Amino acid sequence: MSFSPPAPSPARRVRRWLVRLFILVVCIVVAGVVWN
Repeated sequence: MSFSPPAPSPARRVRRWLVRLFILVVCIVVAGVVWN
């Protein structure tokens, strides 16, 4: 348990970016299913 994050803000930003990327992937998958 020696590892500790440097600051909460970067982790929160990364998580927010991952959520946005996940939503984008879901939109692409839905678009592909609808197109086919």
